[in-house]
Amino acid sequence: MENASKALIIAGAILISIMIIGLGVAIFSKAKSNVNSQNLNSEVAQAQNEKFSSYIGDRMTASEVKSLMSVIRTNNITGASGDDIKTVYVSYDGQEKDPAEVSSSVKAGKTYKVSIKNSKAVKDSDANKDPQSISDTTEAYYSNGYIRIIWIEINGTK
Repeated sequence: MENASKALIIAGAILISIMIIGLGVAIFSKAKSNVNSQNLNSEVAQAQNEKFSSYIGDRMTASEVKSLMSVIRTNNITGASGDDIKTVYVSYDGQEKDPAEVSSSVKAGKTYKVSIKNSKAVKDSDANKDPQSISDTTEAYYSNGYIRIIWIEINGTK
């Protein structure tokens, strides 16, 4: 009888050990998938931002700015249907403008500075709101890493 009770205690201890090991494996795999998901999200944001990076510079021509506005319009139309917020706003000479307005405002013979002024990210609670006013300190990125605002300034003539 004494040996039977010891065998039951040992069997119970083995079952509890197996359950603890299984729980540890489950937690480890869940944490690993979260880390992989975060890496994937940053890669997706980087790929999204690549569309705009070739247009960032100090001496962009009017045709390059118009091309950028076309890319932004396409991005804003296609991005509106996705889960992540991808709307890119444009600040043209200190004022928020629609990309179509900027396209009609840029003039041949002038050069433009196209930039992202800072690396601040907007809070998730404010991400769906249009920026009321855009200044150099307005958050340039969404919290998911996507570009939120691109600044365009007139340099002058070539």
